[in-house]
Amino acid sequence: MKNIVEESGSPIPEISFPKVEPYTTIGLNNRLKEVRVILNKLTSESIDLLNIGNGNISQSSDRGIPTEIYELYYVIKDLKENFRHSAKLIV
Repeated sequence: MKNIVEESGSPIPEISFPKVEPYTTIGLNNRLKEVRVILNKLTSESIDLLNIGNGNISQSSDRGIPTEIYELYYVIKDLKENFRHSAKLIV
């Protein structure tokens, strides 16, 4: 997977995740569990460091964007693709 470049031009670093069985209920549930774990890692302090608007993530301070934000980005992107594929299978 190549790095994705946001509209602002800054690349989002790649993060590797364990492989799950895609397009299955178990695979999708595992991804949702990952999202829950990542959200639990984030603190209100981390959220205060970010400006999230119009789907873009930008820093609101000199500190770096927490890794969990990038992890969420890739997990949610994967979930979206899995759901899209599952919907095509149903039709």
